Amino acid sequence: MPNEDVERLLRDPLSSLPFRVGIVGGMGPMAGVYLQQLIIEATPARRDQDHFQVVCFTNPHVPERMRSLAEDSGRRYVESVRASAQLLVGAGVSHIVIPCNTAHARLAEIRVGVDVPIVNMVELALRALIDAYGRRHRVGLLATVGTIEQRVYQDGLAGADLEWVLPDDAGQRRVSEAILAVKVNETRRVEGDVLDVGRTLVQRGAGVILVGCTELSLCLDALRPAGVPLVDPLRIVARHVVDIGRRRREAAGRD
Repeated sequence: MPNEDVERLLRDPLSSLPFRVGIVGGMGPMAGVYLQQLIIEATPARRDQDHFQVVCFTNPHVPERMRSLAEDSGRRYVESVRASAQLLVGAGVSHIVIPCNTAHARLAEIRVGVDVPIVNMVELALRALIDAYGRRHRVGLLATVGTIEQRVYQDGLAGADLEWVLPDDAGQRRVSEAILAVKVNETRRVEGDVLDVGRTLVQRGAGVILVGCTELSLCLDALRPAGVPLVDPLRIVARHVVDIGRRRREAAGRD
């Protein structure tokens, strides 16, 4: 933890309750940076000092999640993500967010030994989906093969009982190729492919699309012509951590 003098200088003047968001970034390269942007956009602020402290550690050396899941049940990436989280704890964060949907397949293991809360982005997104649209909608899922095979969303909330519409093999290949393209800054090239797959899910009965990959969150505007509501976990978790920070300030103000 930072020493007392440093903490005194970094203290939020609007709150006596500690609040500093830690982001485990690098999965892919834009995910953490984009989440930090979304947190800023979600914060009602009139000046610099109204925003919240965020520490983003971009670690591009986390082992590829799907390969690790296939080869060692996720052990290698779990150890790497946990190490990143512990580095953030050392930077004095009070809450951690992991902007990678596939990584949530082993969230329970990642949390072991990490002394601050790690927000469950998947559970938040599913609760928000049900609150907004109920359980009767068929939900299209755009995600990595690993997220789908590990049933990260299908089993992500006990009792959710949602009906999922998944891409067929050809559609999933297009989604996977699009995700890889976004990772190497070729988002514009694949936006049409993502929209085509989204429209196919709608044609097959999806009344809502859950954008279950942080790379695909960058394609959200391109997906809007699919014509159904879009649920983006990255935006939901950004609003969630802002709400935590606002509640802490309000609670401190009542003391």
